[in-house]
Amino acid sequence: RAAAALARRSHRRVVGVAVRRAAVPRSGRVLLGGQRPASSAASAGGGDDAARGVGTYTTVGFALDIDGCVWRGGDLIPGSRHAVATLMERDVPFVFLTNGGGRLEKEAAATLASKLDLDISAEHVVLSHTPMHSLVHEHGEQLVLVSGKARATDVLASYGFKRMVTTAQLHSQYPWLWPDRAPAPIPERELARLEDANLLVTPSNPIGAVFGIMDPDDWARDMQLLVDVCRSKGCPDVREGAMGPGSSEAQSVPLYMSCPDLEYMAEAKLPRLGAGSFGMALAHLFESSVGSPLRCTWFGKPRQTTYAHALKLLEAQATAFGFDGLRSVYGVGDNPVADVRGANNAGEPWESVLVRTGVFVGDGNDAVDPGDHVFDTLGDAVKALAP
Repeated sequence: RAAAALARRSHRRVVGVAVRRAAVPRSGRVLLGGQRPASSAASAGGGDDAARGVGTYTTVGFALDIDGCVWRGGDLIPGSRHAVATLMERDVPFVFLTNGGGRLEKEAAATLASKLDLDISAEHVVLSHTPMHSLVHEHGEQLVLVSGKARATDVLASYGFKRMVTTAQLHSQYPWLWPDRAPAPIPERELARLEDANLLVTPSNPIGAVFGIMDPDDWARDMQLLVDVCRSKGCPDVREGAMGPGSSEAQSVPLYMSCPDLEYMAEAKLPRLGAGSFGMALAHLFESSVGSPLRCTWFGKPRQTTYAHALKLLEAQATAFGFDGLRSVYGVGDNPVADVRGANNAGEPWESVLVRTGVFVGDGNDAVDPGDHVFDTLGDAVKALAP
């Protein structure tokens, strides 16, 4: 508790910070190129020294995976809380970079804060679908179909999307599209949407894009509806213009999905199928039915849009803490395919850190996606790499 209180006092929330703290040299700060300031004259950074970058204070940042790195199956991995508290105490920029999602960033932050007993804000959380907010300028006013968890429309609404219809609502409007089962009851808070003509899918009010916020609860229904919408012109109850076997038509409705993970670790001894497995199955069924590949834009690790967004948040924290840049950003995780591959492909200043507390449990390094650094736990990684 005392450590948590110290962490809360030490860590400064970066959003809304208007005054930059003076860049006073200390043990955790080094100059560009790894040099430490030898004198106050050097830290002033004048003349030729300034031209070479001497006198510019840099730090490192951390992007931490959650499942299999901070906790596993909801239980904290030993040393992970102390590792996060250490970063906070030392003003080391960090974010939680996870392929989880299906809820608001502030809700994920509240869960982290409760489990870690630390002051974690939404600005420290990047979920798999967080970078989707960049699509508002393109699809924010269009009618979009939403597949995924119960809170999927709340997620997109928080990003600024205005006209959304869920797969359950589409099934209620056109029950014959999935005749094997009666439409699921619509939650009371969404009943009014069924009466809103602006949200009814028709040839004159077609779906402009499809968003997958994690995988849905009803795979079979959503696979059928997503195939229908993506092969049509946005109204799946109209045959004219729909793509068929051997069709030369291009897919006209874009598809965006979050969390490309095939597997993740939970309480079970073996990995569980992740949200990415739904997208893989959907792509196979679409191509088998239509005859052409499904075009899908993925968000989440290892996609580079996710790393670019995380880097912006870390740079903002570094600036608020009085640093002039990040010399390294350590992407820490247990999944070589997602965490390590993503950091390896992100380029400078990213460095990949593989830990043995989740998907990867072997000796040495991963043969296909090797990490730049390998440690047993997150705690070991922070102890070795944090300034």
